[in-house]
Amino acid sequence: MSPTAGHKSSQQQPPAEKDQAELEFATTSRLPPGSPPPIIIVAAHEDDITIGLAGTLHRLCVGDQEAVLKEVAGVPQEKHHGVRQTLHSLIHKKTRQPVYAVILSDGRDEKLYHLFNGKQRCEWHNETHQFGFSHEQVNWARKIEVAAILQRAGVDKTFLVNDTEGLDNALAERNPAEYTDEVTRVLKIYAHQFPGATWFLISGKHDGINGDPSKPHPAHQALWDTAYRLRTTSPNTPGFHPTRTFFYRVYEYMRRGADLGLTAGIKVDLDPAAFETKKRLLDEHKLYDPRAYRYATGYHSYRELIDRASEVPVEFFDRMEGV
Repeated sequence: MSPTAGHKSSQQQPPAEKDQAELEFATTSRLPPGSPPPIIIVAAHEDDITIGLAGTLHRLCVGDQEAVLKEVAGVPQEKHHGVRQTLHSLIHKKTRQPVYAVILSDGRDEKLYHLFNGKQRCEWHNETHQFGFSHEQVNWARKIEVAAILQRAGVDKTFLVNDTEGLDNALAERNPAEYTDEVTRVLKIYAHQFPGATWFLISGKHDGINGDPSKPHPAHQALWDTAYRLRTTSPNTPGFHPTRTFFYRVYEYMRRGADLGLTAGIKVDLDPAAFETKKRLLDEHKLYDPRAYRYATGYHSYRELIDRASEVPVEFFDRMEGV
């Protein structure tokens, strides 16, 4: 995996420089001739992918992609018609789609900033951290963590948008409409670069904060809204085609008992191997080794959510309306 620069915001960059950045992206991320379009996993925040679909992601990276996609699409097992193939045959038939991750976040997290600078006590370690970090150091600690986890999962490339600066997390709360415009601008570039791609985005409309569907996270909602803005009727043209667009849930794990997964369009049961892999990837968010610049940023931020996702061998998905 090689973290690759994305695109600077049009607000931060003159048009000529913006065009140059997009030209460089188009050149450096070009697929070899004859390559299948990629599977692109988009996250609003650094922890979304691991929590919401790490088990499915790992299977897409190292397993039978066609069978996995049929499961996520809700195709009954008896209708798979023998699509299962080994990874070896997939590679040698050159049908394996590369798997890319796109991280939108700038990494900014005020809670972590205060926690790592002694302004609040760490309940997990039962101590007060005194790292003296700037906001930029906290941002990069989060990015380094997610890049390492996605590499372990088997992702082929990770893109950190806006020349690795990311989109302004605070803008999603401050001005959701403007943030959605920024998300649309960025993902439109990826859609044109990779026509026919298969997309996984966060199910913003259904995945409410702390499991409350009436309170969608504005950054998650922006991904849902962008998919509909860029919806296409042809599967091989740039945009989000209903048969190749899936939405994964993150906050669903905050729901309990009969409410867990109650409204999810599709539930994918993880086999023991996939679930163990997911738990290992989630444990990467707990890696605390300051000498290696690993500060367990994910677990410091979303301890309860990560713990709950580690308890449930199921992942939750939705499809585009009208599929």
